[in-house]
Parts: sequence; structure tokens; C-alpha cells
Amino acid sequence: MNQLSKRKSKNNEVLLVSNMFPSKENAAFGSFVYNHYKRLKESFHIDKIVIDNHRKGKKNVISKYLTFFLQQLKVFLSSKKYQIIHFHYVFPTALLIDLFKFLGSKTIVTVHGGDVDNMAKRTKLHKSMTKHILNRADCVQCVSDYLKSLIVKEFEVNPEKVVVFNMGIDESFLTIPNEKTKNYDILFVGNFIKSKGVIDLFEALKNYPQLNVCIVGSLHDKSVYEKCTEIINKYNLNVEFTGVIEKRELKEYYSASKMLILPSHNEGAGLVTLEAMASGLLVLGSNVGGLSELLAENRGILFEAKNANDISSAIKKGLTIVESEDMDKITKENMKYARSMTISQQVSKVERLYKCFLK
Repeated sequence: MNQLSKRKSKNNEVLLVSNMFPSKENAAFGSFVYNHYKRLKESFHIDKIVIDNHRKGKKNVISKYLTFFLQQLKVFLSSKKYQIIHFHYVFPTALLIDLFKFLGSKTIVTVHGGDVDNMAKRTKLHKSMTKHILNRADCVQCVSDYLKSLIVKEFEVNPEKVVVFNMGIDESFLTIPNEKTKNYDILFVGNFIKSKGVIDLFEALKNYPQLNVCIVGSLHDKSVYEKCTEIINKYNLNVEFTGVIEKRELKEYYSASKMLILPSHNEGAGLVTLEAMASGLLVLGSNVGGLSELLAENRGILFEAKNANDISSAIKKGLTIVESEDMDKITKENMKYARSMTISQQVSKVERLYKCFLK
């Protein structure tokens, strides 16, 4: 758990609060929040209260969230008053939003997807708290138009206080793809969990034992991993698991792959989609959430979520496209599209938002 940084002045402008933040053990988790925090510090006095402990287990989860909320209470009870409180993730991150509003702070809540597409659907209490937080916030940032539509419809949020822009991709992914040998036909990047559709993917891969597949990301769920390895062994699939890797290594895997596939059951924005586009890959993704937006207008191939047969058909179609003359045109158009959504461009939008509240 990170502690509050030392004050540079008495003018405490922004407090960032997030339950997603990278650590030495998992540099990828919540890295988009860290990237924004790092760049915003160049223009604003910004402190943070974050969870960078990614260990599971009931006792550990209770302990880290208890510390998380106690740190927020400490700020409330002290003489420190921030002009802006920026929460990343709705519930439970912004559970204490009313305390900060009582102090007169302006509040921004960034909706990332899983908080309203998954967490809010667990119980009536989860949904009620999510609705309360979203409606109490002075501004809500959604990382896709899909999420804006969702919170306006299901949580009755005033659309006039909602802004839409994603977290942006690192500019290092905008380098011209090299002619490196394509060692992998299919690349998956993300947490290896059921909601990312990995079991559906491996059910589809039964039909393609000749393909080379690479899985990049944390193997969070042991049962999901065991289920997929059963399929691998039974059908003699060629699959490489890398685990969590550094960003510079990820660029190499993009360069060595023909296609990225994201069979997610729900997805707020899917920044790896933009990273893959910038790296010249064809992207295959579920027709859900922010993926539907990113892959619209023939920027990729969409398939039905949770449907192994449809995933299989999309893979077949993708294999044809990457070997065709059309691929060069798709690559150029997708790289141009990705260049419009860099971290610098998106952070500039956050800066303008902050300045509106700091006047």
C-alpha cells in the first residue's frame, strides 16, 4: 500500500484514489492509472492512495481494503483538503465519496468497465452503491461510449456530466512494425481468467492444432489454467505461456505475431487492442462493450462472445486476411487510428478537466 507523498505546498490540488495500481510483482496491473498519475504530476500537485497489493485470499483482501479506507478516513479527519478527488473504479473504490464532498472537494469517477459490467451486477447492494456513487460524482469519465450508454440507462446518470475518452496507449507502441519473423499465428494478452474468454478460445483452437499460439499475462485462476491445459494436451496444441512480462518485451511479442485475439465476455475499452493495431496486427475480438467500438468499420474481426464456433470461424477468416493483399491497407489505417489515442493526448483531456474544477 502506497503512502501519501510529502506535501510540496499548502495547496493540495488532487488526490488520486485507485484499487488498481502496478507493483514490482505485477507491473501490468493498473499500469494505465500509473501512466496517467506519472504524467499528471508534471502539471499538478497530486497525491495518491492506491492498492498495489494484488495477492488474493479473504484475509489479504480484507486487510488491504481496510488499510485503503483508513487512509482515506485519515485524510478526511485531517486538515488536508484536496480540491479534486479522482477515483478510478466505482465501487468499492469510491465508497467514501460523500465524506470528500462534505469537505467541498470536487469528485471525478473514472469508469473502467468491470466496475459497472461485472461488479455492479453481483448483488442489489453492489448495484445500489454503484448508482449512488455515480450520481454523487461531479464528473464521470467513461473509457468508451458503450459505458456511457450503460451508466446513463441502467444507473440513471445525467449524461451532461459524463465525458468519454479512454486511457490511451504508450507512444512507444507507435514505432513502425519491423519485418520480424512471425513466430506466432495468434497472440492473447490479458489476465488468464474465465471472463476474458480463454476457455472459449481454447475450445475454438481444437480445430487448429497446426497454429502457434502465445498467451501473455498473469495466470490468475488455477482452475481455468488446468481446464485449458487439458485441452492443450488432448488436442496437441502448440501454446506458449509467458506469464507477466515488461512492456518492452510485449512489443517484441506483438512484432512476432500475426493476429491478436480478445474473446472477452465484457470489456470496457481494451487498450491492448490499440497497442496491437499500432503494432500492425489484425485484431479479432468479441462483439461486446468497447471492443465493438474499437473494431468497428472493418478495423478488425468481431465474433459472438462465449461462442467457440464463432471464434473458430473468426480465426479462419483472420488467417485468410493476414495472407492477403488487404492486410497492408488494414495495417496502415489501424496504425493511423491508434495514433489518435495516445497517453499524451488522453492525459491532456484529464488536465483540461482538472483545470475546469480548479478555477
